[in-house]
Amino acid sequence: MGRRLAGYVPIHEGTVTVWYGPGDTIPAKHAALIGDHAWIDDDEGGDQQVADSAEEAAGNSGPIPPPQGGPGSGKDAWAAYAANLDVQVPDDAGRDDIIAAIRDAGHPVE
Repeated sequence: MGRRLAGYVPIHEGTVTVWYGPGDTIPAKHAALIGDHAWIDDDEGGDQQVADSAEEAAGNSGPIPPPQGGPGSGKDAWAAYAANLDVQVPDDAGRDDIIAAIRDAGHPVE
């Protein structure tokens, strides 16, 4: 039996926040920072893929968009994702405006 992330988890590095979710490749240094409470047993026996380096993980997945509903779907999560993608948004932009700006810039929002 393996384990995988139960949902989306943010990892903060300075002013950059990177989101990981079920099925994403996670750099080993970030996986080590994720508490046991964020992992669930995977009945199919598959482990979450953990990369040896950030470069290997970035080559496989890149920044992951936050969910659009539920926990982790607020304005702050989307603003951090936009900043990670170098998408400029006004300080007074709402969550939906930020999502639209990211989409307009050609980045995934789902």
